[in-house]
Amino acid sequence: MNPSYLIIGNGRVAKHLSHYFNLLGLQNQQYHYKDSIERLEQKLQNSTHILVLIKDDAIEDFIKTNLLDRCTNKLIIHCSGALQSQYAYSAHPLMTFGDKLLDLETYKSVPFICESESLEFKYLMPNLPNKDYYIDPSNKTYYHALCAIANNFTTILWQEIKNRFETQLKMDFKVMLPIMHQTIKNIDNDIDNALTGPLKRNDHLIINKHLESLKNDELSNLYQEFVKLYKRKSTIVE
Repeated sequence: MNPSYLIIGNGRVAKHLSHYFNLLGLQNQQYHYKDSIERLEQKLQNSTHILVLIKDDAIEDFIKTNLLDRCTNKLIIHCSGALQSQYAYSAHPLMTFGDKLLDLETYKSVPFICESESLEFKYLMPNLPNKDYYIDPSNKTYYHALCAIANNFTTILWQEIKNRFETQLKMDFKVMLPIMHQTIKNIDNDIDNALTGPLKRNDHLIINKHLESLKNDELSNLYQEFVKLYKRKSTIVE
């Protein structure tokens, strides 16, 4: 039996997964969770897998109120990276989804992180070719925090750099694009040896000058914390 997906929600993840399913030729439909219950019941009739892709703090209430009694023979799945639910299975796509839809090969490359001792991914998301990985549910919040640091915090940092280039230095931020892109390439090629600059060279003179130049900037504390983190993990001798 081929799966028929019902995607509940209309945010970025919902739009991307619906587009991905369409590219794969998988039957799917969407339901806005604020629409009528009658409309939900209509869409549930021919659905086998229900993906609840709404805000984390609304997922369980929606399932309890609208799905448990109506989905006795259907699988209910959420895609939150942090939520542990007794009412739904979990399959988190480890990807950042923006406004622009992606191509098929990019979607196929997205790994899905599931909870250990859960149903296998091939049953949760039938006919998806993506790789699947499993973690202990007790580690989910920690896992998701690391994802947020790697993705969201990096984005905030680049936004802050952009702001300072344009307001303080009066320079177009595009001048930074080559180094930004090469940094990502270096990480991709060899993350363990990707670091460059004064920290890598153990150049205390330049580090101290940097800190002096940042003394009136909110980034000063961040710079110092990164120095401390690197020194704890490196062989630098003070």
